[in-house]
Amino acid sequence: MKPRTSLGAGPVIAVLAAAVLMAGCAVDGDAKEVAVEHPANQFLVAEVEARDHCAWFGKRARHLKTSPKKGFGLFVLTSRVSLFACEAP
Repeated sequence: MKPRTSLGAGPVIAVLAAAVLMAGCAVDGDAKEVAVEHPANQFLVAEVEARDHCAWFGKRARHLKTSPKKGFGLFVLTSRVSLFACEAP
């Protein structure tokens, strides 16, 4: 019997999918507004990131708009960018 040297594509795809879901989001902004790139199905993650960003400046986040889905067409590989204004409480 020959030892197996390759795991195949299944485990690799599973690890990639898990990494994408756990990757979180990217935040870019200043004291006036913040853009948050997040997994397409996790708007709550964007809200939390925007809230924390604006709180750093003593402000609160207000959602302005969210982009259409972008990505590879696979559910776990799609993302959106949500824009928030940082406003005085």
